[in-house]
Amino acid sequence: MTETEKEGRDPIEDRYGINEADLHGEYARLPPEIARASFALAEATGVALRAKARLKETEAVVYLTAKKLAEQSGQKMTEARLAASVEVDETVVASREDFHTAEVEKKMAEGVVAALAAKKEMLISLGASVRKEMDTFRH
Repeated sequence: MTETEKEGRDPIEDRYGINEADLHGEYARLPPEIARASFALAEATGVALRAKARLKETEAVVYLTAKKLAEQSGQKMTEARLAASVEVDETVVASREDFHTAEVEKKMAEGVVAALAAKKEMLISLGASVRKEMDTFRH
């Protein structure tokens, strides 16, 4: 459990919410946060692409191996049966699980980038409101 959670605060609110009492700090922290999140998204995208390629490669190898074994044994296998044998192969199943995990991680990274983009827009709006209030008090 994190300190934030021990104190009864929402960790999501702490990371993506805006502390209106510290707008300067919020403005200063946002660019590095966006950079870190963008880098994490790029990494997650790379992992997902590599996992997808490994899955396709694994499926192809298993398919060709099953087809070759069937031919060598004189067995006739339909395309549907070959496809089914590929689907249930342990290495294909494991590779598919890796791909799905990578896709989930990518989606989470996309969510972080989207949350930070929304935070940026809120900070821009808050900054404009603060400037407007200051202009009102000056006149």
